[in-house]
Amino acid sequence: MKTAFFQTIYFPNINAPTGATGPAGLPVTATSAYLASISGQTISVLADGAVIPMSEVMRKSPDIKSTPTGTQLTVNTTGRYLISYNVNTSVPSNAGTRLMINGKADPASVIAPSIAVPPTVLKSHFSAEIIVDLTAGSTVSLQMFGPLANITLLPGSGGANLSVIRLS
Repeated sequence: MKTAFFQTIYFPNINAPTGATGPAGLPVTATSAYLASISGQTISVLADGAVIPMSEVMRKSPDIKSTPTGTQLTVNTTGRYLISYNVNTSVPSNAGTRLMINGKADPASVIAPSIAVPPTVLKSHFSAEIIVDLTAGSTVSLQMFGPLANITLLPGSGGANLSVIRLS
């Protein structure tokens, strides 16, 4: 009797029927893009940056657009995004890499160039991963920057790639 009283007072609808199931939505990660350069193209690095074209492999959901040359992505859904990149060069260099979001370098994505201050560390692999909030219409691109140089991306494999995945 004590249990029935407790249930009636504190949980009067515990035996209520289940409501209707709502419509299924797309998973958040359905908003994504992957771009890659695999041909061994040469990037003319400039001090203020040179965008890396990645048009050879393009996989995008409909709500992310790309320029035809794969130099810039535009997200059309506001949310929190995981953005990652890899750049592999055929020979080590003193260049740096960075993600440009709405035309500005994201500090957490910057791999700084090696300036001529000993010890100079040459690199042939660059990678970074960030989580960032983007609004609809935000743009994302990948740049190499630093001392003037012509740098060849690793041919026949992932010379450069960029992934953008909406998390929420």
